[in-house]
Amino acid sequence: AASSAAAAAAAAAQAQRLLSERDVVMLLHEKGALALPQLIKHFKEVLPSFGAEEKKYLQDIIKKVAKLDKRADGSYAVLKDTTMHEYGLRRP
Repeated sequence: AASSAAAAAAAAAQAQRLLSERDVVMLLHEKGALALPQLIKHFKEVLPSFGAEEKKYLQDIIKKVAKLDKRADGSYAVLKDTTMHEYGLRRP
């Protein structure tokens, strides 16, 4: 059990090195709003490995920096006003 916990911790640490909050913020700022599956797909394509730990880490970042905008065609991540202010961004 200790080795699997160590492996999970190592995977989480690697995800944090390869994926930053700023990456998510800048992508959402550029796109305006992004469907959750598209957002996850984007990072799956750019990260060398994308497993459960990376997905959880990405979801934690999304929860911190974005709000969900539920639309007829699905849920979209949109930057929170507080995130926009924190990063000195303006809505396009």
